[in-house]
Amino acid sequence: MKAHFYLLIAALVFIGINSCESPDNPSIILRDATIIDIRDGQLTTTSLLIEDSLIKEIGNFSLLAKGNPAQVIDCKGKYMIPGLIDVHTHISEHKNPIPKLDRFLLNGITGIRDMGGVVDTVTYAKDLIVNGNIKGPNIYYAGVTLDGPQSNDPFHIKIHDTTDLKELALGLKNKGIHFFKVHNYFPKDRLLELKELSNEFGLKIAGHIPVTIGPMELEFYGIDCVEHMNSLISGLVLKESNGIEDITTALTTLDSTYVSKLSRYYVENNIAITPTLYTLEDMYSHLENEASRATGMRMMAHFYEITRWMNQNDVVLLSGSDMGPINDTTLDGLHKELEMMVKSGLSPLDALKTATINPSQYLNIDNEYGSIEANKKADLVILNSNPLENISNTRDIHIVIKDGELFRES
Repeated sequence: MKAHFYLLIAALVFIGINSCESPDNPSIILRDATIIDIRDGQLTTTSLLIEDSLIKEIGNFSLLAKGNPAQVIDCKGKYMIPGLIDVHTHISEHKNPIPKLDRFLLNGITGIRDMGGVVDTVTYAKDLIVNGNIKGPNIYYAGVTLDGPQSNDPFHIKIHDTTDLKELALGLKNKGIHFFKVHNYFPKDRLLELKELSNEFGLKIAGHIPVTIGPMELEFYGIDCVEHMNSLISGLVLKESNGIEDITTALTTLDSTYVSKLSRYYVENNIAITPTLYTLEDMYSHLENEASRATGMRMMAHFYEITRWMNQNDVVLLSGSDMGPINDTTLDGLHKELEMMVKSGLSPLDALKTATINPSQYLNIDNEYGSIEANKKADLVILNSNPLENISNTRDIHIVIKDGELFRES
C-alpha cells in the first residue's frame, strides 16, 4: 500500500544465506520439541522425523531414531509452529532487481503472497528459488496490479475501455500467476469480465474495493479477499448510492451491528480480509498534516475494533505486512502485524492462525502447509519462547526449516 503513496526507489541486491545447514544425510530428527497445535493451541512435547522435505513421522524419539542415522537436533524447551506466511508483500517494484529473499526465511517467513509489482522480476525470483539457485520462501503472486485510467501509479497496469482484458489475463496466467490483483480504480463495468476470466482460469481476485462498489457486493464481482481495513471506508464513501460522504459518517456506519452483518456476508461467501494494521498505522502516524494525522489515528482506533469484531464473527483474517522494499527493517513487518492483531483483541493463537492455517486454507495449499502434521511439508519455525504467552516471541527464532533444510543466523 505504501507504494500507492510513495515512489519507493532502492537497489535490491541479493546476498547469500547467512547460515544454512545441509547434512550429508537428509534425514533430521527434531528431538523433544513442544509443538503448538495451530488449530486449538494444545501443546505436545514430541519428536519429528523429517525426510525428503516432508514431516515423515511424529512420535517418540527412541522409536524414530532406532536404526536411523539421522541428524538429531535437540529441541527441548523450544516451541514449534508452522512456517509463517506473509500474505501482502511487494518484493519487487523495479525492473530486474533480485531481492534478499533468504532474509524472509531467517525471519520465520516460509511463504509470501506478492500483491503486484513487475511480473517478470517476480517470476524470475520464484524460478530461481524453485530451481534451487537461491534460497527463499514459496511465492504466490499476482504479477501486476490492475487499475483504472485514473491511477497515477507508474507500476499499475491501467485498464481502459479498449483494453483486451482476455489477452492481458491470459498473458498473466501464462506467467504463472495465482490470482488477479485489482486496485481502487479498476473499471466496475469490466469486473464481471475479469470474474469470468478468473473462473475460466481457476484463479482468484483480491485487492482493494474498487470505487462505486460497496463492501457487500464483492461476491457478485468475484472478489474474495479485501486488502487493507481502510478499503471498507472507501467502499462506503466512494459509492454515491450509499449516501455516505465523509470518513466520520463512514466510521459511524461501521458500528458493531453493521460489522456483524458484513461479517455474515463475508463468511457466507468465503471472503477473507487482510487488515494490514501495522502499515496503515505507520502511514497515518507519519502524515505531515496534523488534522490528517488525527483523522488517520481515529480511523485506526476503529480498525482495531472492526478486526476484533470480525474475528469474533469468524471472518477469515490474514496477516500481511505490506512493507517494502525488502530489508531487515521491513522484514520485521509481519511480526509487527501479528502484534497489532493481538492489540486489536485477538488471542496470540488467533493471531498465529492469520499467518499459518488461515492463509494456507485461503491459498488452497493446506494439504501441504499451515499446520504441523505427518506428510506435510517440513516448513517450520522453532522458537526459544512460547508465542502463546507473548506474540512477540515469534521473533525469538532458534531455527527455521524450509523444505527440510535448516536455516539460522550465523
